[in-house]
Amino acid sequence: MADKANAVKKQKISWQGPVCTVEYPTIGKRLTIDTSNLAEAVRDAARDHGFTQCYGDSASGGSPLEKFEMCQRRMDAHRNGSWELDTRVEDLGIVLEAVAREKKQSVKDIERALKLKYKTEDAVNARLKELRADPRVKSEIADIRAERAAKVAAEVQGEVEL
Repeated sequence: MADKANAVKKQKISWQGPVCTVEYPTIGKRLTIDTSNLAEAVRDAARDHGFTQCYGDSASGGSPLEKFEMCQRRMDAHRNGSWELDTRVEDLGIVLEAVAREKKQSVKDIERALKLKYKTEDAVNARLKELRADPRVKSEIADIRAERAAKVAAEVQGEVEL
């Protein structure tokens, strides 16, 4: 009986546009739903559940600070157009902030200058990726991250437990 229960749990979920297919290969069954035909409230609830699950996964294991940092990395990835969390999130926002600090200008001014010089978003992003490797920018990025971590650490109650 347990083998049958485990067999049903082994599923493959795939998406083609708004259409979700759930396959149970071990029993030869398949379900399909076109999510674009669902009520808006159902789609909103599914979206909310997905983000809640994603950010909740960030809270598993580790210290409160580590959980916070993982959630921050996930949100940064989402803001930068990626659902997946790679080992290295393309956080070009922090690069932009670091360049602004290094040049002692506002982020908006640096953004404007990059757009004027490089024209397309892809070209601007490529330049920011290059700038990320500059030791001066790396130093600023490290400072920004340290400041953020210190701010979060200051909000944590109690002592470090061994």
